[in-house]
Amino acid sequence: MFFIKKLKRMYDEEPKELLARLVSYFISSLILPNIVLILFLVYMSHNNFFSYDFFSEGIFGMKMFFLTTIVFIFVMSLALFSGIILFFCIKKEKCNLKDSLIFYIINFLFLLLIILSVIEKIIVWEWALYIIIISILVNIHISMLLFYRARHQFISFISFIFFGFMLTTQFSEETARLLSIGLKTFGAGGGIDITLTTDQNSTTSGKLLLLSPKIVYLKSNDRNGTYIYPIDKLSNIYVGK
Repeated sequence: MFFIKKLKRMYDEEPKELLARLVSYFISSLILPNIVLILFLVYMSHNNFFSYDFFSEGIFGMKMFFLTTIVFIFVMSLALFSGIILFFCIKKEKCNLKDSLIFYIINFLFLLLIILSVIEKIIVWEWALYIIIISILVNIHISMLLFYRARHQFISFISFIFFGFMLTTQFSEETARLLSIGLKTFGAGGGIDITLTTDQNSTTSGKLLLLSPKIVYLKSNDRNGTYIYPIDKLSNIYVGK
């Protein structure tokens, strides 16, 4: 009831703002599901396989894996560049610099940690650059959602999608690595260790790329390429070392 009253008040006071928000939500609802599909296609393309049954029967799992990845991006983005949000907050006179200093210090320490990890070759620079760019884009978009009107939010969303698509195509390996976080969390892929035993008692070990509803996609430890095993032909699946 409160939501309906709020919509009615917005319609009476700012009809253009309401229309812009409705258009923005509608376009977002059309684009976001396709982003999930594109990310999984990039992951499969990078690992040289394609799963028909995953797209037809694994929709719930796909959403869960993607949601886990989104949570990682959100937390990492705030840790690295939440100062961007505070900058816009101060600009809109809703925050003050003194109270925000602690967050800038935290951002500096996390960014320094990333840089030192690259220098010490703990992580590769392409992965670090990829995470930094995504974090900046995420915080700019959050700032638009928090402090600006629907028109700016819509422009920000379209820009975010455009630059996100460019990142996906230019950093396909890093995109696959990002998506693997969600798969690893649920033991459904992403390069975790797996041992398979067929119904003829032969054993194969390797890295699990994806456990779909009907197929196991595995990268062998001793050969190149991707092995494809129908689940109904397996007597045992062991995930982990």
